[in-house]
Amino acid sequence: MTALAIAFALTHVPRSLWFFIRSYFELDSKPSEILDCVDEITNYLMFFHSIVNPIALYIASATFRNLFNQYLFRFHSNKVKHKELDNTKSTQGNK
Repeated sequence: MTALAIAFALTHVPRSLWFFIRSYFELDSKPSEILDCVDEITNYLMFFHSIVNPIALYIASATFRNLFNQYLFRFHSNKVKHKELDNTKSTQGNK
């Protein structure tokens, strides 16, 4: 769960702080390229959360990790299972 909290803090807190600072100091009335740049960066950080969150969830949750691996590698695991079944059948046929 720590990985999820860190991912959230790094991606959402800057945007929230920026909105607070911008409204507290009334920065909307003072157009500036630097302010626009900060606004864009904090906005991109929030969208970056959708990339970071699954990675953090993969690290934090064994259940998610197992299901993700099962889904992601299902074609590979099916080939391995078929190969194991073929090997089992061939060894049983030799008895």
